[in-house]
Amino acid sequence: MNFLMTSTPIAMQACGHTYGDAAFIISSHVVGMFAPSFVTGPLIKRIGVLPVLLCGALLNMVAIGIALSGISVAQFWWSLVLLGVGWNFLYIGGTTLLTETYRPEERAKAQGANDQAIFIMMAISSFTSGPHRHRGRLGARQSGCPAAGRHRGDRHRLVRAAPAGAERRGGVAMRAPAKVGDRLEDVDTPALILDLDAFEKSLNSQ
Repeated sequence: MNFLMTSTPIAMQACGHTYGDAAFIISSHVVGMFAPSFVTGPLIKRIGVLPVLLCGALLNMVAIGIALSGISVAQFWWSLVLLGVGWNFLYIGGTTLLTETYRPEERAKAQGANDQAIFIMMAISSFTSGPHRHRGRLGARQSGCPAAGRHRGDRHRLVRAAPAGAERRGGVAMRAPAKVGDRLEDVDTPALILDLDAFEKSLNSQ
């Protein structure tokens, strides 16, 4: 949950959304995280902890599916709100389940170990969300920005589309001023993925 929450403002900026849109979505996500707490406890008593945990996991999967479906503000909003509600069900359900796993004299150690594990994972996901976006994984998969992806292990490269009037041969722009490793936000014009093999064949055929 924290991995997606932390990376969402970065992905929204890369997709051209405003700071205000990102702030609204994160605030809605926080409401989704904590507002259901008023009903999660009674819901656990009514239907049991395992169904609530399953519901939370399903909500998280739906949130990921919506995030992968597009880059509009509405899709970001629904994804983050459902992610928050799913986290609430999983967190409260998991905490409830934890209380059934230890003896009374072990409570302090068990709860302390659980909290420490949670905060360690939150720290790791916070520090890794930005680098993953800049490597193209979150940009291409979570936010859906096609130009954020950068292939590894092949001869594809991220280049800048040539401006109007640039010389072209065989339908391929001859001018590509962006260099390998440029960040998406540093590319001023629309970007594309160029196959260097096709580019060389086009040049050689002239």
